[in-house]
Amino acid sequence: MLSIGLPELLVLLGMLPILAVTVVIPYWKIFGKAGFNKWLAFLMFVPIVDTVILWFFAFSRWTVAMPPPMPARAACTKCGNPLTEEAPFCAFCGSRRT
Repeated sequence: MLSIGLPELLVLLGMLPILAVTVVIPYWKIFGKAGFNKWLAFLMFVPIVDTVILWFFAFSRWTVAMPPPMPARAACTKCGNPLTEEAPFCAFCGSRRT
């Protein structure tokens, strides 16, 4: 028969905060960055619900907007180096901007 004494119980109770920190904080950050409610992190302790939430989270559309793409910069047709907007000539090879 399995019996849990006071030392074992204290070890288990001491591990609960460590478990809470290692589970809740990463999911709290991930859910927040993805635009979901951060409090969903506490549902990761519920055995079946955690799997359902992870599957939902993996295949749902994240509501956080992606950063806008970098604008395309003009490049010199002769050497390929980037051109400034106002420059009529390439600063590297001196060819006229087309």
